[in-house]
Amino acid sequence: MQRILHVVNIMDRGGVETLLMNIYRQIDRNKIQFDFLTHPYDCNYNQEYEDEIISMGGRVYKAPRFIKKPMQYCRYVQQVYNTQTYHIVHGHSLETSSVVYMREAKKHGMFLVAHAHNTGEMGKMMRRAVVNSVHRLIRQYPDFYFGCSNEAIKCQFGERIAKSNKSSVFYNGIDLSRYHVNNYEHQMQKVDIYGTGDFPVFGTVGRLSDQKNQLFLLDVFAEILKIEPAAILSIVGKGSLEETLRNKACDLGIDSHVRFEGSVPNVPSYLKAFDVFLFPSIYEGLGMAGIEAQAAGLPTLMSDSVPSLAHCTDLAEALPLSVDARGWANKALEMYSSSQERRKDRVDLIRAAGFDIREISQRLCDFYDAHEGDR
Repeated sequence: MQRILHVVNIMDRGGVETLLMNIYRQIDRNKIQFDFLTHPYDCNYNQEYEDEIISMGGRVYKAPRFIKKPMQYCRYVQQVYNTQTYHIVHGHSLETSSVVYMREAKKHGMFLVAHAHNTGEMGKMMRRAVVNSVHRLIRQYPDFYFGCSNEAIKCQFGERIAKSNKSSVFYNGIDLSRYHVNNYEHQMQKVDIYGTGDFPVFGTVGRLSDQKNQLFLLDVFAEILKIEPAAILSIVGKGSLEETLRNKACDLGIDSHVRFEGSVPNVPSYLKAFDVFLFPSIYEGLGMAGIEAQAAGLPTLMSDSVPSLAHCTDLAEALPLSVDARGWANKALEMYSSSQERRKDRVDLIRAAGFDIREISQRLCDFYDAHEGDR
């Protein structure tokens, strides 16, 4: 059996983590097993996917925070590498700690993959400068580079690597069997989640963070309520911005119409219940939530910062973030009005675009098999 060590931030229900779990569920675990080196704020924290990983035969390592305890972090990584035999380390976390775990992987003769999942970095100028410096520094270590889009590879690893034969775009995949829907099921899901189907539901899915731009989304929804006073906004996800978002919803006087759903295990059910998907991200490596929304037959309004690769169907439209909240609201309402009584999934189109998790999983297993002896 081949064991692959995936290095991530934390195995909660985020985009990268859900992708890895979807792949993990698909693979033949008698041949390939996944282990996870994670970086939680609290080593006693039970991560949302942790129990499932262990039940499938995987291991979850909880490293101390590199920023707070750099020497302890280095010793922990060395211990993991010394006590377990990993031919391949697949790094998804490209934070400052990546300098350590990547350098140590090369010292131990492991085949190292670096995987870019984004096209930007939020935060203060100093943080952005540090992370960008880290990205330049770690380019010396990986044997191969993946990115969810060519834009992501260029952003995090540079133009030269993006054009080399050592890099490749690796599409994120979804389990398309979970997204089949028709108008009847759409109504039933609305009733099941919201108690009734008598009002429009505008929704979004993603980490509650500056990147996802939910503060602007609240301004958009405030404008929507002026035209559709019974509407609700359903926000699926958790993150550090939640309290700020709740406070803003109260300040705008729309808090009774905004639902914070938190992290949920059944995202496709929510997508089936939504009437319009709103995705005003400031940047995205790919924008997988928008692709999932289209698979579930949702009219999907995305910012033009989301890569064009995410426009897989006739349901996707883009607006610049320079358009004000009223403009976004008008477009969202237009998409809602034109979609009534016509709900139908776009699973076949998403599969044709290359986002079927079965095909993605097989491609990754083939890659691991091909490089098992490369060190």
